[in-house]
Amino acid sequence: MHKAWLYLMLFVACAVSPRAGAQAALPNFLWLVAEDMSPDLGCYGDAYARTPNLDRLAAQGARFTQAFTHAPVCAPSRSGLITGMYPTTIGTHHMRSKLIAPPPTFTSYLRKAGYYVFWKGKTDFNFDVPEGAFDTTTADWRANRPAGKPFFAYMNFAESHESQIRADAKTFARDIAPLRPEDRHDPARAKIPPYYPDAPEVRRD
Repeated sequence: MHKAWLYLMLFVACAVSPRAGAQAALPNFLWLVAEDMSPDLGCYGDAYARTPNLDRLAAQGARFTQAFTHAPVCAPSRSGLITGMYPTTIGTHHMRSKLIAPPPTFTSYLRKAGYYVFWKGKTDFNFDVPEGAFDTTTADWRANRPAGKPFFAYMNFAESHESQIRADAKTFARDIAPLRPEDRHDPARAKIPPYYPDAPEVRRD
């Protein structure tokens, strides 16, 4: 099992389990996922990365140091995250396969425990989203959530997806416009991992 996933499940299990004598107030959860990140963050010791906001978030929360993935590509890995099971166990390990009868999602258990589940992001799990997995996948979730009901909110960011390096010049210029000059790297001085060819295209990426 994905260790980060295991920790999350243990935390959720503790959060939704009644404590001695009375039901404890259920905490809210915000789960932020950025694609294709790896540990290329300042908070993980990457001096080349410039990630001040994520570094600040890590300093104020928990930082996993032994997490790994159970699949080498997105949809199979995502199927494991939403079910808590190995893709090789449930049959979702082949990219663009389609599982006909998926197991329950962890979000369905959260809903049964009283949570309002918002899933804003990809539902590409190598299977269709089962009925009852989420309350909503739209951006107006805060207006629709019943007052006082605890929430589990998942937010997916695709800006870091590998495909972004193939963006056209106009899109690239738009995406880097908010960056300050000191937050941009000089391709000629980029640190190239030893398993990549030292070519101008690689340096630009």
